Amino acid sequence: MSDVLTRDELFSIVAELRMDAVITPEFSTLIDLSDVTSVDDITGEVVRNLAAAPHKGVARCAFVASSPAVFGLARMFVSYREARGSAERVGVFRAVDEAEKWLGLDVPRARSLAPAEPGGRIPARAFELGDHACGIFSSRAQLVRLVSRFLADGLRRYEYSWYIGSRADGVAIRAALRRRGVEVDDQIRHGALRILLPGDVYLRQGDFDEQRTIRIFDDAIKQSVAHGFRGFRAAADMSWALGIPDGAERLVAYEASARELFATAPVTAFCLYHRRRMPLNVLNGAMVTHPVTFAARGDAMSNPFFDPHADCLPSDRDVDVMPKLQTLTRMVRRSARRARLV
Repeated sequence: MSDVLTRDELFSIVAELRMDAVITPEFSTLIDLSDVTSVDDITGEVVRNLAAAPHKGVARCAFVASSPAVFGLARMFVSYREARGSAERVGVFRAVDEAEKWLGLDVPRARSLAPAEPGGRIPARAFELGDHACGIFSSRAQLVRLVSRFLADGLRRYEYSWYIGSRADGVAIRAALRRRGVEVDDQIRHGALRILLPGDVYLRQGDFDEQRTIRIFDDAIKQSVAHGFRGFRAAADMSWALGIPDGAERLVAYEASARELFATAPVTAFCLYHRRRMPLNVLNGAMVTHPVTFAARGDAMSNPFFDPHADCLPSDRDVDVMPKLQTLTRMVRRSARRARLV
């Protein structure tokens, strides 16, 4: 099944990069498109206009693209930028290792934190019942891609499937599911799929109640079994917690409390955290409370930072959280090798 990159997703990624205050001219950027197998309505004219638009200057930018069509578009973008006299150095590569070497990234330091198979591959597998996973994403387009893959897999396995997030993201995820061949309207009509808002689950009656939320999920799990589904699958954007009092502390405490339910019931839970929107201490809390995270191609992998005893917001300094995030990013890239080999 193709992972299609649309024009709207491409513009969304570019817009978020332009607004990212963290990116400075000293940065090196790696844009990994290796999981994109085809493009939709992205023409040469689109690429030329994108190359002509203002960009945040960086020291170096590397694209990784394994698909010939995507590789060709990336090369076209570089050619247009060079023709306009851009000073930034941009490279296009077919493998992540080549891009990391060209960028001069400190790969060995990050890799030492991550479990690996012989040959440098990260052990990855399909999401399974009992998984409580976190996903730290960097753009709305990545969120839509992660969730649509996750839900499409669950629907194929005949699992009762939910997405909880903003109305706009729900619309985009419906469209992405259709591109993956899912009959969205039929699945909703037959009760297999629900696209919900945070107020339907986390913020009922206008506030967050940890035990009430756990009961809602417990009821959904029981309902899935009673209706003959293989299990229950839920993906949720956790950004709603930014709008409640003491949201960081309450969110991490909830994730720790929900861990037991998700580990012992026929459920696959995928909690999503925006890398630039969420404070670093919240991202750290997500990493220590989830035993699983996402890998390439819609797979799952073990989270090396999971702490089974964590029950509150960690006290680590922000400077100590960044290497963890870098490690997870590199683990995802390395897990792509496994996906290409199996």
